[in-house]
Amino acid sequence: MSTTEKNRLIADFIGYENNIYKETGSIVVDSVNHWYLKDVKHYYIGGEWCADYNLEFHMDWNWIVEAVGKCFVGEAELSPEQSKKYITPIYTGLCNLDIVETHSAVVEFIKWYNENKN
Repeated sequence: MSTTEKNRLIADFIGYENNIYKETGSIVVDSVNHWYLKDVKHYYIGGEWCADYNLEFHMDWNWIVEAVGKCFVGEAELSPEQSKKYITPIYTGLCNLDIVETHSAVVEFIKWYNENKN
């Protein structure tokens, strides 16, 4: 799975509005012209449209922290085995101040979550 695919997985998990445009062009949002590319998934984050290849969950703590918080919702309902396998690695990445480790752990949690949600 590429970094872009992993970041797209995180953006979808958070629930950001998204769109895939069928042609290259631009749209005006709040009097600002925003360009977009054909067949590239764009997410509306912080008042701007961001192409999936520009998502920064893998390199910016300000981006990943919202996903981390969402991973922790319902943590108390997990079995000890699930918590150890999916939550502990997120805490470890945070405590080590290692964004690569945190990003990887968040992606693993989301993949597990998506396979097991009701």
